This record gives sequence, C-alpha cells and structure tokens, in this order.
Amino acid sequence: MNDLYYVLDASAFINGFEPKGQFNFTVPEITDEVKDLKSKILLNQAIEEGKIIIKEPNQEFVDGLNEIISKSGDDLRLSYADKKLLALALDLLNDKNVSIKVLTDDYSMQNVLKILDIPYDSIITEGIK
Repeated sequence: MNDLYYVLDASAFINGFEPKGQFNFTVPEITDEVKDLKSKILLNQAIEEGKIIIKEPNQEFVDGLNEIISKSGDDLRLSYADKKLLALALDLLNDKNVSIKVLTDDYSMQNVLKILDIPYDSIITEGIK
C-alpha cells in the first residue's frame, strides 16, 4: 500500500487543517502567506513538532509546469508559491511508492491539479466542478 502524502496550500493552515500522519509537505513560500496570528502559531507549532515538512521541489518540475499553466489560462492567477507547490506535488509523485493529495481552496490550483490528474481536496469551499 502506498503512503498518502498531503501537499498543503496556505488555505489548509488558514482554515484549520490538522496535519494527518507524518507525511505533510509544503514549500517555504507558503509559510509567508499565512498571516493571521492563530494560523501562524499553529503552523509554526506543527513545523516544530515535525508534523509539517518544508521542502523545495526539484527545479525541473517548476520549469515543466509553465507550459501547462499557460495553456490552462491560470498563469496570471497563480503566485510563485502556488506554482512551487504544484511542482512539489509532481516531484513527490516522482517516487512511485506514494499517493498525493493536495489540500487547497484555490480554484486556479484545483484547475491545474485536475489537468495534471493529481487528487485534491478543498478545506472549506466546494471546489471546482
């Protein structure tokens, strides 16, 4: 059975996601997007306890996303942090023994994830249709 890796957008932290298991990943830039005090405290605590792993994606995955994002029409709606988070999901999927689920309420990210055929869930929104 494959391990389930969660890739977490800022909305996961802002909307109260409780890290599950030991495989919760995000990129450094996402931590900067968490602004409110309560969410920032919970995020920092989860990092200190080893429940969240901050990881940089391999640059080849960041570069490879540009064409896909441009074709989807989401290139102007996604921040650099969003693109790196998508690249991290692709990078983690490069290991064949894992399953990925990205947690995000960002519709543009969900659209690209759907194109990439990467599973995702919303935290508080209904998600794209």
